[in-house]
Amino acid sequence: AMQVMMLATPSYVAHEGDLALDLRQLLNWGQWLMSLPVMVFSAGPLLRTALTAVRLRHVSMEVPAALGVLVMFGVSSAVTFHPGGVFGSEVYFDSLTMFLSFLLTARWLEMRSRHQSARVMEGLLQERPQTAWLLDEDDQVREVALEQVRVGDRIRVPMGMCIGVDGLVL
Repeated sequence: AMQVMMLATPSYVAHEGDLALDLRQLLNWGQWLMSLPVMVFSAGPLLRTALTAVRLRHVSMEVPAALGVLVMFGVSSAVTFHPGGVFGSEVYFDSLTMFLSFLLTARWLEMRSRHQSARVMEGLLQERPQTAWLLDEDDQVREVALEQVRVGDRIRVPMGMCIGVDGLVL
């Protein structure tokens, strides 16, 4: 994205008539070439997911994002191949690559957060006790597997111990 932005910068900072048309076109071609791997590798999973959603007639967040990416790339490619055509003279390869960079960074952060949450949940499940202290009618305690505890049973929970079943604290 930064390399594409580097080629786009002269178009942004040049005054009217400072940048020759052939040089502007050369920079557009450079941006197009640098955007091709971005479209294939970075946008590929997004486009495949959106295509699957469209085939299933299900609208997900990937569908509008993929549509925007395809429109930006298509219009910018048309301007690159036919300058001064129906789409004008501006290309958006820099916006396209930055958008995909932000999108992939957000997805990476989300995935990292999910993995961290899953590790915490697995740790909590491993700390869950496998047995309970069941009280009978004579207040005698016997240790039983959690699967043997039934609704209405009374269990004793020592201080600081985790409770392995749902219930009412008396």
